[in-house]
Amino acid sequence: MFWKLYRNSREQDMRDLSTLLVKFFAYAAAQGGTSLNEAAFRKAFPQNAQWLLNQFHGSQKNRAGLQQAVKELFQLPHARRRAIAQAVVHDMTFDKTHDPSRFFFSVPSLPKKERSILDSFFKYFYETAFHRKQGPSINGRVTKATRADFTAAYYRANRTLLRTCPVCLHLGSNAAKENDLDHYFPKAVYSPLFLHPSNLIFTCKYCNETYKHTKDVLKAGNNPLSKVFLPYRDTVKEHAKVVFYRKGGSDCVKLLAADGTAGEQEKIDHFNYLYQLEERWSSDIGGIFEEIRKLYAGRNLSREELRRKLNEKCADMQTLSEFPDKFIQSKYLSWLCETMFDAFYDSLQIT
Repeated sequence: MFWKLYRNSREQDMRDLSTLLVKFFAYAAAQGGTSLNEAAFRKAFPQNAQWLLNQFHGSQKNRAGLQQAVKELFQLPHARRRAIAQAVVHDMTFDKTHDPSRFFFSVPSLPKKERSILDSFFKYFYETAFHRKQGPSINGRVTKATRADFTAAYYRANRTLLRTCPVCLHLGSNAAKENDLDHYFPKAVYSPLFLHPSNLIFTCKYCNETYKHTKDVLKAGNNPLSKVFLPYRDTVKEHAKVVFYRKGGSDCVKLLAADGTAGEQEKIDHFNYLYQLEERWSSDIGGIFEEIRKLYAGRNLSREELRRKLNEKCADMQTLSEFPDKFIQSKYLSWLCETMFDAFYDSLQIT
C-alpha cells in the first residue's frame, strides 16, 4: 500500500464473518463440558448456529482440520479457552486501536498447541468457505463474504489499480486476475486475521512471493503496531519522499521520511524491508533513463532547447503522476530537470 487503498463495499460482510468466528471462541470459553453442546449452541446463536454447524460436520477431507481444531478446543481447560478467546478478540481490533504504540498482538504469544488450533480453524474458513460461490449465512441473510465478491468490490473501489500493484507500482495487464490476495500480517503467525478485511490487499506476485513472502516486521508480535504502516489506514506515499542519488555511475532511489522524524523513517525502512522498493526501483531507473535519453539523443539540441523540452516533458509527466505506473518516472524526470540537467545534457553528446 505505497499507493492509497480505498475500502470496499464487501468490507462489512467480511467483518460480520470475522465477528461470528470470534463469537464462537467466546462461546467456547463460556460453555461447560469437554465437547461442543450443539443444542445449547443453537440457543445461543439462533440465526448463525446452523451455518457454523454445517461446517463442523461432514466427511470431506478439507473439514478434518476444522473438526479436529473444534475437538481440541473444547478439551482445553476453561482458563485456556478464555485466554484464547481474549487473544482473538483483542487481535481482531488491530485496525481500530487509537494508540498503536501500545498495541501488541496476543495470539503469537499463545502456546504452540493453541496457535495450531486457531490456524486450523481460521484456515478452513479462508481456504474453503471464503472460496465458495455463495457466501456464509450470517444474522439471517446470505452475505457476500467470498473471494470473488471481495475481489470485484476491491477493484471497483480502487480503479486506478486495475492494472497496477499498489506496492511496487509496476504495470500489469489485468490485476484482478494476476495479482495475489496477500495477508499483510502473515497468516502463519496471525491466524485470526485470515479473513480480516484490513489485512487483505492485492499485490503482484513479485511483491507477495519473491520479496515479502512470510516476512513479519513485528517479529511474531514482539513489536508494537506503531512500528509499521497499516493497509487502508496509511498511504506510504504520503509519508515518504522519493529521492534520487548517483552512485558508481548509476542512479538510485532512496525513501526518506517526509517529516524527517526517526519514527517515520523506521516505519518506511520496515516497509522497504518487506518489499525492497529501493532496490527494485533503482533497477528500473536505468531503463527509464534510456527511454528519456533516446527522445533527445542525436538531435543536436542546445542547452536552452533541451532545458525547454525537458521542462515541457516534466509538466506533461506531472499531470500523469496521479497514475501509479507513472509516479516514479515523473519523480525521476523532475530530478533530471532540476538537479542533473548538466549531466543529462552531457550524456547526449556520447555516441
